[in-house]
Amino acid sequence: MNEEARARSFFERHFPEVAAFLAAERGGGPAPEFGPTGLQNAHDDQPEPHVVVRVAYRVSRPELFAALAAGYATTNTGYDPDVLTVEEIRRDVEGFLADTSALNLSDMVEEVARQVQSGRHPEQMAALLRAMNRAYSPVTTGEGNVRSSAHAAPRYGDGTVTLQTIDHGPVTFECPPWCIGHGWQVGAGIGRNDIVHNSVRVKASADTFSHGYDTVLRTWMAWAPFVDLVPRVAVELDLTGDFEAEEVTHLAGVLRTAAGRMEKVAAEAIRARGEVL
Repeated sequence: MNEEARARSFFERHFPEVAAFLAAERGGGPAPEFGPTGLQNAHDDQPEPHVVVRVAYRVSRPELFAALAAGYATTNTGYDPDVLTVEEIRRDVEGFLADTSALNLSDMVEEVARQVQSGRHPEQMAALLRAMNRAYSPVTTGEGNVRSSAHAAPRYGDGTVTLQTIDHGPVTFECPPWCIGHGWQVGAGIGRNDIVHNSVRVKASADTFSHGYDTVLRTWMAWAPFVDLVPRVAVELDLTGDFEAEEVTHLAGVLRTAAGRMEKVAAEAIRARGEVL
């Protein structure tokens, strides 16, 4: 080991936090972490879950863009990428990565590159690139290379989490056990009042000949601890259109199912309220 290597080893051993900060500033530190935004393979008729398995993907920005393009094509093609929320963008990426392999991801990178080079859908590709940079914000190193913001990853402690905010710097607060985590808020440029605990989303879906398969209800607990005194319930209902008479009978059953699930989430929110007050 030469003198420079010995000096570096001494510095890293005795001043680990400073060494890690300098490495991140040079783009040589560990890759920043985003997610998980939500659970995969969570569906209405799933039996009682046994475990939750978390898998981390380390991806380049071309791979990240390919995953977003593929996930968007599967779930959100009816929406302009410029209006997607950071959470929706990250769900598209994580959903695709959960369903693919490293080999398929490599093939998708090549396919997306061919589409960009051929000039296919240029406006949509540009919008997807803006969406990716919004959800996984890049910064520029001194050498002009792009890397993701190293300070953005949430830090979890014993029942707490620390998030970087634009108005109060790093903020540490309690994280309830029902919260899915705060990876979906990383890189979104949030203030302290934007911090939100979200539970797993509960859904109810309809399948009709007239309109196909569609999610009628999404509901979950949400709590902005620096704004709201207690957890609240977020509800998204979506059911419009003309249907055959027989289909309406099916829809009525779906709405009864949706009502039951809303009541269960509301009951959980009331129980969680008692833990806060």
